[in-house]
Amino acid sequence: MRNSGVIGPYSSSQPIDVSNRTEILRFSALSNESWSMVIRYGASLDQVRGMLDSYLRMDSLANNTYMLVVNRTLDLEEFPDFDVYLFINPVNEYAPEFIDGPYVFNISESQAAGSVLIDLLPHARDRDINLNTDEINGFAVVSYQRNPRNDGAVYFNMTDGHKGQIILGKVLDFEQLQAMNSTTLWLNVTVMDVSRKSSWTTIQVNVLDDDDLGPEFYHAGCPVLPLKELICTFGYHVSIPINFTGNVLSMSPAAIFAHDRDSLNYSIQFGLEDAPVGSGDALNVSSHLELDPVTAEMKVIEPFTETGKFSVNIVKYTVTNS
Repeated sequence: MRNSGVIGPYSSSQPIDVSNRTEILRFSALSNESWSMVIRYGASLDQVRGMLDSYLRMDSLANNTYMLVVNRTLDLEEFPDFDVYLFINPVNEYAPEFIDGPYVFNISESQAAGSVLIDLLPHARDRDINLNTDEINGFAVVSYQRNPRNDGAVYFNMTDGHKGQIILGKVLDFEQLQAMNSTTLWLNVTVMDVSRKSSWTTIQVNVLDDDDLGPEFYHAGCPVLPLKELICTFGYHVSIPINFTGNVLSMSPAAIFAHDRDSLNYSIQFGLEDAPVGSGDALNVSSHLELDPVTAEMKVIEPFTETGKFSVNIVKYTVTNS
C-alpha cells in the first residue's frame, strides 16, 4: 500500500530544550523498507535510531512549522516523496515582565488628586507570542509590606487594571509625611498574563515640598506645633526712652526672628506697617522706626517726644518669601 507510512500532522505542546537534543518524532520501519528524510532546517535525522533530533530551540515566534521531505523505499521500489509537517503550538513559557525600569517619580505635594502617575502597559512585555489573545492580562497594586508607613497604596489607586493606570487618589501633605519620615513612598505593582503567571516591580515616588505655608514669627519659648494649621502666635514689645535715636537693643520676648514653615527654607524679608487707626494703645510707628529687611534689627530714626513709656504693638511685620 503506497504511502502507508504517512505521518502527521504531528504537534507538540511542550517547549524543546535545545541543550538536550530532545527527541521530538519517532517512527518504525519494516525490515524490507527504508526511509530517508531531508529536513529543511532546525532538525537532523538519525537513520540508525530512526529519531528526529532538534538542534534549534522550537520557538513558535521564530518558526511555527517544520517541513520534512520524506522518501520511502520498499523492496528497492521508491515511492513518491511526501511531506511531513511538524506544527509548533505556542505555550506559556515566560512570565510577563516590566522593562525600562527602575521607575522613579518626583511629585509635588500640590499635585491635584486624580493626576495620572503612570500607565504601566507600555512598560511591560511578555516574550510569549499568542496570535489568538493578548498575553498580558492585567496589572495590580499590592501593599508595600516592608514598611507600611511608606506604602504608596495609601495615596495611589489603579483605576484601569488593563492599562495599569495609576493615579493620585489622595492629596499629599509633605509636612505630615516628613513628620513620619515618609516623604519617599513605594508602590508594589504586578503584571499578570492570561495563565496567571506574574512578576512585580517597585515604583519609587519622592514627595517634594511646595511653598504652601506662610512664614511664622518664632522664638525659643514657642511650643512644638507639628500641624501646619497651627502657628506660634505672640507679639513683640519694646521700651523706647523719650528723645532716643539709634538701635533698639531691648525687645521681648526675644529678638525678632521668623522662619519659613516649608522645608524650602526661602529667605525672609521684614517690614513695618502702621497700626490701624483706633487700635487702642498702638502707636503710629512708620515715621519713627526703621527695620532692617534682612536682619530685622530695629532702629529709632525719629525720636518720640511724648513723655512716658509706651508699650508699642507693632502691626504688622510683613514677612514674605523671596
